[in-house]
Amino acid sequence: MTLQGRCKNNPNHIINIGGNFNARDITWDNMCVVSGSSQKDVNDMLLQILGDFNLSQTVREPTRHSSILDLFITSHPGLHKSTHVIPGDSDHEVVISDNYIMPVLTKKKSRKIFLYSKANWDDIKAATTRFVIDSWSYTTLESNWSALKSHIDQVTECFVPSKMTSKRHNVPWMNRSLRRLCRKKNRLYKKARKSGSPSSWSRYKESKTAVTKSLRDARNSYIGSIIDTAFQDNDTKPF
Repeated sequence: MTLQGRCKNNPNHIINIGGNFNARDITWDNMCVVSGSSQKDVNDMLLQILGDFNLSQTVREPTRHSSILDLFITSHPGLHKSTHVIPGDSDHEVVISDNYIMPVLTKKKSRKIFLYSKANWDDIKAATTRFVIDSWSYTTLESNWSALKSHIDQVTECFVPSKMTSKRHNVPWMNRSLRRLCRKKNRLYKKARKSGSPSSWSRYKESKTAVTKSLRDARNSYIGSIIDTAFQDNDTKPF
């Protein structure tokens, strides 16, 4: 469906678009293309689209070196509170836009899971033996199935430990050391933005490179440990 179709079918639509537009030659304060631009036609087309749909571009800070490449575009600037740029893990910084809108979020529901690796299998076998001996009185398929299902539920509740899953979305390889490195990188970024000195930017970029490498190594190590455990225990479930 085209943008026109989405707007027509939803009279209360709000358009928010974000991403790397690579439109380095647009002066957003004046909404014009700098003279001598090698991509003047493309940049003019982008400005025309924004004008045709009454869209506003809110990013005013550089997102890669001295250029504003990553944009946040909205059809309702009155609902826009602020936009700022924070350090990213790639060669682009991250754009954070705060708006008066309420997104529809699918919350992760907590659920009960059984820890079969810690089950009391001796008691389960004993209870199942008694069940088999006592269940010969059932004659129909339906009654046999109901009895078996009830037995499985009972022994699971009695002899298998359980826990509730977390509602939080955690990054399992993130630890205290990595969080400290991330906070240090953010402090260096703020210092570099404030001072603007080449030495401050150099220290920030060194920290950013180190953090990116540490995060990548931690993730690879976490995945590698899962694979190693699966092979050693001949168990593919962790993987």
